[in-house]
Amino acid sequence: MQNLKRNINVGFRVTEEEQAMIHRRMEQTGIRSLRAYLLKMAVNGLVVNLDLNKGAPKSTALHHHQE
Repeated sequence: MQNLKRNINVGFRVTEEEQAMIHRRMEQTGIRSLRAYLLKMAVNGLVVNLDLNKGAPKSTALHHHQE
């Protein structure tokens, strides 16, 4: 194998609903590559935990737009 900068493979399964959500958000950002979108969100995305009802925290992913 070549001496690649990114040499670790990361993968996961999603439902059809989740896949549709991912593609809608990709379209909103203008990123056409699934790999590029997922990498950017994993590295630069922001997750905020909100405790609205003194119960279990709610996780929400926010888009962190950088230009």
